[in-house]
Amino acid sequence: MIKSITTSIFLVSFLLTYGQDTIQIDIPTYNNGLKGYFYNSIRESSEALGLSDLQKGVDSIEIRIWFFYAKRDRSFGKLHIYKFEENWNGKASYGSSNLVEILPKSGWEKFTSKLFKEDILNLQNHYSIKGLKTMIKDGDTYCVEIGDRSSYRFYSYHSPELFKKYKDARHMSKILKLIRREF
Repeated sequence: MIKSITTSIFLVSFLLTYGQDTIQIDIPTYNNGLKGYFYNSIRESSEALGLSDLQKGVDSIEIRIWFFYAKRDRSFGKLHIYKFEENWNGKASYGSSNLVEILPKSGWEKFTSKLFKEDILNLQNHYSIKGLKTMIKDGDTYCVEIGDRSSYRFYSYHSPELFKKYKDARHMSKILKLIRREF
């Protein structure tokens, strides 16, 4: 584990009825062939939180956004947003296993519409963006997991607000601002 970075994990989950049977897995690897520290940390945290393994498929679509903050305490939060039929609902946990009901300030319909407008399901991994070079040794990292019945995707961004000239980093920055504004 990287000891110089303390992490806070903030998790966002979205569920929506969906389905197929074959699971296609997309996890980027780095030059050394490894999946990276944050991927492994998320796997451990998911298990500790009792979350389902998205790589095994889910009966709906689920999106989790994990926030890893540099130089902050190791507490974490979990925001769980889900949709069944026509109703969006959500619960949150910040550093504990107690869940509380949450509601975005603008309401579920506007919030989810804005989220999907920023193309959260299709963004590239930060390190896959052509021409983007990062030399930042510190900063915040945001990881996204997307799972449904037929696929699992993982991607991450390191301080995307510093790379707004790149379309996908700009979208990720807008997603993060939206979440901060709404909750």
